[in-house]
Amino acid sequence: MRAPRLIGVAVCALLAASALWSGADTAPQESRETVRSFLRVAPAAATAGAAGLTPADIASAYGLTSGTAGTVAVVTAYSVPTLESDLAVYRSTFGLPACGTVDGCLRIVGQRGTATLPRADADWGQETSLDVDAVSAACPDCRILVVQADGASIGQLGAAVDTAVRLGADAVSASWGDTEWRSWSGTAAHFSHPGVPVVAATGDDGQAAAVFPAALPDVIAVGGTTLTSTAGGASPLTVQQVDGGSVTTATTSSAVAKDRIALARAKASLKAAKHRVAVAKARLHRAEVRRARAATAHDRAHWRHRVRDLSRSLSTARASVSASSKRVSSAEATLLRDVLRDASAKAAARARAGQGDRTGWIETAWRGAGSGCSSVVPRPSWQPATTCAHRATADVAADADPETGIATYDTFGTVADSADGWMVAGGTSLAAPLVAAMLVRSGHAAGYSSAEPLYERAGAFWDVTGGSNGSCGTALCDAGVGYDGPTGVGSPRSLASF
Repeated sequence: MRAPRLIGVAVCALLAASALWSGADTAPQESRETVRSFLRVAPAAATAGAAGLTPADIASAYGLTSGTAGTVAVVTAYSVPTLESDLAVYRSTFGLPACGTVDGCLRIVGQRGTATLPRADADWGQETSLDVDAVSAACPDCRILVVQADGASIGQLGAAVDTAVRLGADAVSASWGDTEWRSWSGTAAHFSHPGVPVVAATGDDGQAAAVFPAALPDVIAVGGTTLTSTAGGASPLTVQQVDGGSVTTATTSSAVAKDRIALARAKASLKAAKHRVAVAKARLHRAEVRRARAATAHDRAHWRHRVRDLSRSLSTARASVSASSKRVSSAEATLLRDVLRDASAKAAARARAGQGDRTGWIETAWRGAGSGCSSVVPRPSWQPATTCAHRATADVAADADPETGIATYDTFGTVADSADGWMVAGGTSLAAPLVAAMLVRSGHAAGYSSAEPLYERAGAFWDVTGGSNGSCGTALCDAGVGYDGPTGVGSPRSLASF
């Protein structure tokens, strides 16, 4: 039986029609279909140490200053026996305040809100570690409530969302999902909680079918960006430049880095040449003294030849100083030229990405960011019309590219990825908890029962206009001015964006 088209934009309409959606005459049972985590670990994760973006980087990129404390819930599947100790290492490494179960900052419960936790799972352990580290980075003073579902079915995770809300969460992060199934209609109510935003990842498959629960009308769907630093420095830096909707890479800062190395070598050469001049002068002076004191004609002839040779050595050393000075001047000029070119390239990249007045960072649509059209959820009245006949995702975006991911610490699930527990992690599994934590830190989470306020405040976000996550040729996969699928209304400029 073909499901009839749903009418309406609110979740109540969706629930009222849920029986038709599932093709049944009565409300369906909780779905047992499983979902998947949207975690992605960078290939460089095997590098020892805390590589990746830091909490200070996240604060700088998204203008996170002051703000309020609240409770961010992380809903995930299965348990992580090392979660509290791993979080302690992460926070102490980056100078964040302690957050444990003893002081009440961290609370870990099972699906029903009790201390009884489900079995452990290494893969979901990585997901959970990323989530709590991301929340810590975006809101260091927030309390973290971790609700661990019995399993990875949408029904179990949905019940865990209900538990998180019941236990006082100000926002709920859901870094998981999967392609829509009609049988999931009976779980939609789990994700509609007036006054408590449910923030869900849109997936890591690029432009494709919309994923559940991100596509629900009362859920904030978070897409992904590539977040790149444009700060100067000796290290080569990749700057994303946008041209006609495609993303190309320019490493202009690598030239600056090479210039600085060349200048350092030229200065070292000049220093060595000056030292040789000083040595030659001292030797010449001693030879002249010895010549003056020579008692015999033979000695006077010897020191006369010695003074002549040392005078030539001094002239050679002085010529070396002159040549080295010229090389230093040339290296300084080259460095200045490339620094100016570098600054111009970065300014152009920011302008092309719609972030001309942004300092230090640039964002483009991440090629893996999930976006798509729902096949069943009607387009909300507050969402701009797209090529989708129904609800489109995403609504908003944040860093998700694993190549620009955050440093994450997990000693339970990273055996294959890191010898010391550190990994660089991303995916929209990173973007969702970042946005959830920012919402809570802004103090305005209660006003986000859906994504509608994001569209009302679209001008307060960085409009990400560069990059693509597919080849559809429309705004559903190509970032551009205004709304687009990979990044929604854009990424947060600051807490005032919310």
